Amino acid sequence: MDAKSYAYLNITGCLCSLYSLSYDFNLAAFVSQAFWLLFTLVGMRASSRSLS
Repeated sequence: MDAKSYAYLNITGCLCSLYSLSYDFNLAAFVSQAFWLLFTLVGMRASSRSLS
């Protein structure tokens, strides 16, 4: 697997976790997953900029 595949799996996992929190909300878990998603997106953007 390449780095993009891991990043997309991270995004999928975060989105699934955030979706599950809509049924049983927990603020700490929401903040944690939101930051994890943000860090993954920032990392993907930085990686794509360094390649071009």
